[in-house]
Amino acid sequence: MSQNSTCAPAAESGPEANIIDTSAPAQRARLLAALRQRAVTTLEARRDLNVFVLGVRIFELRQEGHPIVNRLIPLLDDQGRPHSRVAQYSMQQEVA
Repeated sequence: MSQNSTCAPAAESGPEANIIDTSAPAQRARLLAALRQRAVTTLEARRDLNVFVLGVRIFELRQEGHPIVNRLIPLLDDQGRPHSRVAQYSMQQEVA
């Protein structure tokens, strides 16, 4: 049996943990951990979190009750190319 698995169990220690795990639960865990720390753009989710279908993961997290909001921002990609409408997601402040 191979030691290399793309569906290893998701770690609980933050967005960088188990970055090769591409299962939906692992992607949601990494994304949620990152959103609790900062806003995340589509480009960052792909590059830093290994989340390639961000809209679906955001939908799933919202279905779980997480208050995630988004806005469209202009942004340069890693190659310096401008993009006029990149989605940026963040956690909405919860009212106690």
